[in-house]
Amino acid sequence: MGKGVLWIIDHYASEPKYAGYTRQYSLANELAKKGIKVLVIASSFSHFLHKYITNQEYLIDEISPCAKIVYFKTNSYEKNTSIKRFLGMRAFSNQVMKHSKLLEDQFGQPTWIIASSPHILSWEVGFKMSRKYNAVFDIEIRDFWPWELRSADDDVLHKMLYLYFDCIETKAFKNADKIICTTEHGANYCDDMEKPGKEKFVYIGQPMDCRRYDSEAIENYELIPEEIRSFIADDFFCVFSGYYMPYEGVMLMLEAAKDLPQVKFLFVGSGSEKENMNKFAQENQLNNVLIWDRIPKECIPALLKESDICLAYLYDEKNPKMFKYGMSKNKVNEYLYSGAITIMGFDSENNEVIESGGGFTFKPTTNEFTKYIKMVYEMTPEERREKGARSRKYMEMTHDTGELAKKYMREVLHVEA
Repeated sequence: MGKGVLWIIDHYASEPKYAGYTRQYSLANELAKKGIKVLVIASSFSHFLHKYITNQEYLIDEISPCAKIVYFKTNSYEKNTSIKRFLGMRAFSNQVMKHSKLLEDQFGQPTWIIASSPHILSWEVGFKMSRKYNAVFDIEIRDFWPWELRSADDDVLHKMLYLYFDCIETKAFKNADKIICTTEHGANYCDDMEKPGKEKFVYIGQPMDCRRYDSEAIENYELIPEEIRSFIADDFFCVFSGYYMPYEGVMLMLEAAKDLPQVKFLFVGSGSEKENMNKFAQENQLNNVLIWDRIPKECIPALLKESDICLAYLYDEKNPKMFKYGMSKNKVNEYLYSGAITIMGFDSENNEVIESGGGFTFKPTTNEFTKYIKMVYEMTPEERREKGARSRKYMEMTHDTGELAKKYMREVLHVEA
């Protein structure tokens, strides 16, 4: 007999094959092995690819025999700053309420409901559903939306959105049994913002399915586009995977590519900076640079395994305190587990790149990519392998999905792991 039924409401969750957030997928798969029946509720419109994974009203996929994911159709949008994105948030909440009977019939009434916050409107619908089914209500924080909005701009729209989201947040903090946070120092947010609920915070970082990662790293090399394989063949190279956005530092990485013609730089992803990146590479005749679109998530481990350096950067000039509570990036987890050396611009020396011993960080207000890439380039292969082995071991100990699922059960669900 199972230990209970868990519904996880996460607008942007998806299976790995759809290139969305896979946190809930990984946790659901592991929790199901331990006797929890899990349903993940998400949108069929990809926030990352800006296209539908299905045009059906809803689609139910199986993660495992005791774990399912359901995708509801919501509004589409082309830009993440569009009003249509907000309408999509509302549409998602409406779809969850509209189809609650379907979910109940298919998966049983929930023992727990956890609402995750790629946006906090999920908390509203999660609370309503918990009252309907007399379920335990928990919330999960990945982004501190009200705080980021208040810090980002002073125009009327941002002030209105801030006040609206702040009200939802305060209510959710009061009503939640537990507040799951994906950043290590997130509980300090309550002190900074004079919010209730600090004692409810539970830190559960991003899960790393080490076994699946290792399998994909070995088996999926052929999924990497031929042009990329040809570009990186038998060469020392750096890789960036993710969003082409200013706060990801992609233009700073290209400046390093200009300084280091002997090193190849591969970019795979999408985002608003792509046009500027291509223009810079063309104007500076950077033959050591390849800028590519997103590639299937299943082949990312194989690509990172082949790389020598993984590049990351987290800093927003308009909102310099955005990452003050720590970082919560699947990408950095994958970098650290890959065996390559990670170089990251980040505003705090208290970060997992340093803690793991698997790389280097620098203050993002200074561009030190060139300095550290050159340093790694001049290391011996043995020195690079040693640092990569350290970070792999660190990730196994701190982020392995199996260990996080046990913590999830003990500290959030209050059942025996």
